[in-house]
Amino acid sequence: MTLSRVQFSDFDKGTWVDYSADGIQIVNDVTRIPFRHDYPLTLNLSIIVICTKGKMKVTTGEQECLVREGQVLFLQPNDTVLGHQFSQDLQAKALIFSPSVLEGNIYARRHIWDSISYLHLHPVQTLSPDSIRLLWHYYEIATANIDTADTDYKQEIVSHLLRSLVYEFLLLVERIAPDELAADGKKHQQQSGELHRRFVSLLAYSHGRMRKVADYADKLCVTPDQLTAAVKTVSGRTPIDWITESTVKVIKEELLYTSKPVKEIADELDFPSLSFFGKYLKQHTGLSPRQFRERNSGS
Repeated sequence: MTLSRVQFSDFDKGTWVDYSADGIQIVNDVTRIPFRHDYPLTLNLSIIVICTKGKMKVTTGEQECLVREGQVLFLQPNDTVLGHQFSQDLQAKALIFSPSVLEGNIYARRHIWDSISYLHLHPVQTLSPDSIRLLWHYYEIATANIDTADTDYKQEIVSHLLRSLVYEFLLLVERIAPDELAADGKKHQQQSGELHRRFVSLLAYSHGRMRKVADYADKLCVTPDQLTAAVKTVSGRTPIDWITESTVKVIKEELLYTSKPVKEIADELDFPSLSFFGKYLKQHTGLSPRQFRERNSGS
């Protein structure tokens, strides 16, 4: 079993994709996607699934997500999918976004970052019939433009409409969970919140390969002290806490869900030596890589 990363480009030539341009894809029938069964899969894309009939179950690394009629599933980059099941009457459509589309156009906007963070913990959202109709309104206008004759502005129109659908969805999430989002918003000042958001985004993309606070600070054009102060203000934790948690999570997934030799994992994660890799894991779990694999091989 391999730990595969599902890229946006994996869908580009699929006959089940009804539209693909500008980092956005539309799949009108989710059941047509030939889902890979070499689980687990780590996403390197974002996907919004709108269910209009039946139900589907998606098991992630964090929880089991049951999606029914009138619900929306939002999975984000670096979410791990462990399995899926569809009911025979499932009707669901999906919007798939490359990481750069949402990172540059949606995730970059601080005032909706709380909604994004909330959705990491609550990826399934129940919407009212009126809310579903609102999302469908954007979807239908976008697909209507796809079906018209080509124009110089067709791709731009479709792209803006589908991005607008995501904005509307995030606004709906704010209304569904105002208390949780308001509490999160009061924790930090705008500047610290923006720096924290950029740090978390960079942490996700590093995928365990960058483990020094100074390296993150350098890429974010701040000092290590400034980064530490901002992250601690927002989250109550230090950057090294976040870095360690993310790195250990990646190591565990590689050891549990792949058959790669330990040295290969250490090399892929840019550890200076196999010995250093072993000491790192033992420091944070109390187990060597071999012991961790053996103790958890049946789980």
